[in-house]
Amino acid sequence: MKALGYLFIHELKRLVLSPSTYTLGVLFLIVMGLIYFILLEGLCRMAQPEPLSAQFFSAFWIPLLFVVPLITMRLIAQERRMGTLEVVLTTSTPPWAIVLSKFFAAYLLYLCLWALTLTFPWLLMQVAPLSA
Repeated sequence: MKALGYLFIHELKRLVLSPSTYTLGVLFLIVMGLIYFILLEGLCRMAQPEPLSAQFFSAFWIPLLFVVPLITMRLIAQERRMGTLEVVLTTSTPPWAIVLSKFFAAYLLYLCLWALTLTFPWLLMQVAPLSA
């Protein structure tokens, strides 16, 4: 279990220090911002609007198709490119710890990207506050 924690922190540091992570984050936020804008415009035209959050989070599969494979493929490819995959696999660390550490790091990054989309409703409230 100690190895899992160490590897998780290591993978997380790698993700945070990688410029491609920030590029992916910006692209994710641009796509989700466009989806939010399109849904918001559509709701303004509807006679009986649905909750915006329900429609927005029902479109979660769009970035899921692109973001998750990009994150996970890069984790293994980066190990191979740096030549550390063989070193990690030949240590006494169990393979499940290696896989789970990569999974948890990628999952935490994905959750952080979704957490950043919570700024969309906040920005909307700043621009157009609700009237009583």
